[in-house]
Amino acid sequence: MKKLMMLAAIVSVALTSCTKDEPSGATQPEAISFEVGVHQNTTRANSEFDIGIQFGTYAYHSTTEAGHASVIYMNNVEIGYNDAVWQAVEGNYYWPKGNLDFVSYAPYGHTYQPTISGTDYTTLTYTGVDVSSVAGQTDLLYSDKAENFTANEIAANNGSGFGIGGYGFNGVPTLFHHALAKVSLKVKALYTTDGATPATTWTTKIKSITLKDIYSSGNLVMTTTNNYSTGTRTWAKPAGNVWAKDGNKTDKTWSVVPAGQTLTTDYVAYDVASNYYVLPQALETGVQKIVINYTIETDPVGGNNVITEHTYEMDLQNIAGAIASWQMGQSIVYNISIDPKGEEILFAPALENWDVVNSGDIQVKP
Repeated sequence: MKKLMMLAAIVSVALTSCTKDEPSGATQPEAISFEVGVHQNTTRANSEFDIGIQFGTYAYHSTTEAGHASVIYMNNVEIGYNDAVWQAVEGNYYWPKGNLDFVSYAPYGHTYQPTISGTDYTTLTYTGVDVSSVAGQTDLLYSDKAENFTANEIAANNGSGFGIGGYGFNGVPTLFHHALAKVSLKVKALYTTDGATPATTWTTKIKSITLKDIYSSGNLVMTTTNNYSTGTRTWAKPAGNVWAKDGNKTDKTWSVVPAGQTLTTDYVAYDVASNYYVLPQALETGVQKIVINYTIETDPVGGNNVITEHTYEMDLQNIAGAIASWQMGQSIVYNISIDPKGEEILFAPALENWDVVNSGDIQVKP
């Protein structure tokens, strides 16, 4: 989902208040379709929605535009990718007479799926999300609210984008946003040699990196206002784009023991298999810390190798140029560089003065 590209996909689903069976007759109603994208906060662009993920959709029906949604028309319907289109996993849904509002989320049926409530379904809530749990280590996604649609949006390319959604193809624009934040690490050694001839060399190895005492669970409540016109509406995020934390904390440790990971002078991703999702939170003095355990092997010119153990700990808030918070939709990368050289051993030679001692006169006579 990191490719900076636009993907449009049609979800063919049929909608009816009583039955999902395709109606008979000479004129066939239009099947509801979706154009899907994922918002990447750091690039302000839309990227591919993973075809291996199913998402859930709610549709709310009103008979007039001004009346707005009051009847649940599609109640948490599972949408999957099948035969090059996005469609309901079971049955088909078609456009009824009147207007539909849509809200979607992903993955479908997740432990921490959001609830939609409030007047005209204008409140979206995540409750009790715990990122320290297995279920919490999921990219939780929610869509903009698409309002007052009566038919599939035509995705005409006018040179600056596609339709209302901007993702191509036809259908209800469905732009997903990341509810959580994500943290990753890159590490390097500043030096492996002093460049002299002959040279002193250093081998720096990371044994573990820990994010310590980070808030791990909380709730998110967002609202929107119905504008009574066809289009998409964003949800108003909480102040600072952070969740309401409940006070629980956790530690996340990436370990490479006993040998450790040898560093080069180029940044490399640390534990590339791990996408660590974190609760969006403000970073506070004396709370969230980073702890780095590492070894340095020094091979001096003409001497014996020495291996030393080191532990570095710092408040995340106090890192030079540090960000003040982990915000919703952010992928935060911490670049860690270790200086193994330290201070060169220098000498300050001095010469002690002679202690002059007089032993008395020696008299010599002929």
